[in-house]
Amino acid sequence: MHLWRVGLDVEDTVAVALEASLDPDEIARSRRFRLSRERRRFVVGHGILRRILGAYLDRAPATLCFSRGPHGKPALEAPSAPDRLEFSVSRSGNLALYAVARGRHVGVDVERVRPDFNWRPIAARYQTSAQVARIAALPPDTQLVAFFGWWTRSEAYVKACGEGLGAGEARLRAEPDGQWSIVAVDAGPGFAAALAVDGRDVRVEQFLEAGAQPATGEAIPESSPRETGRTHRRRTAARHGR
Repeated sequence: MHLWRVGLDVEDTVAVALEASLDPDEIARSRRFRLSRERRRFVVGHGILRRILGAYLDRAPATLCFSRGPHGKPALEAPSAPDRLEFSVSRSGNLALYAVARGRHVGVDVERVRPDFNWRPIAARYQTSAQVARIAALPPDTQLVAFFGWWTRSEAYVKACGEGLGAGEARLRAEPDGQWSIVAVDAGPGFAAALAVDGRDVRVEQFLEAGAQPATGEAIPESSPRETGRTHRRRTAARHGR
């Protein structure tokens, strides 16, 4: 189970090269953004996804084709197989996370923890009364982080199940069954993130994407995604449940 952490604010030459790998639909979608910064991040995010997946499949990024499930989850257009390549993507601000697994459903979510965010209306809509009470009972200065921890774990689980927020609303209030491993992951200062994987005792290897600058400002070794032995990585043992 691999998790890639990528900063999306890259140099112009990198953005242009990544845009060249996108298909016409991705280009059209990028042009719907009113802000040039958001359009650029969309382009970079999708281009890096193609680069990462192309490395696993030993294919040129521009040759990859994608489809969408009933609730909008993207997937590679490829024959079904036991070792099929599954992925999930989440972006918040200038940071993107890419989860990649073989033969396992996977979901990832990252959120920027905004100090002025009013979490209570969202909690009242999506959490059970017991879940709300657990967070409300915490010291005030820890409630916001606790809420985002719950939110990212729940969103990752819903995405792994292939459901959007509306379709998977009931899952937000339910505990995952024993087949799922859900783990909080380090997305850097100011962010909360979580990963959900179909399976038990999953080991997560976390990488910094080569050639891009992560949101935390750490330097990244210059290597291709194939050369994972030389990229910056850390390992995390996934836990069960939420």
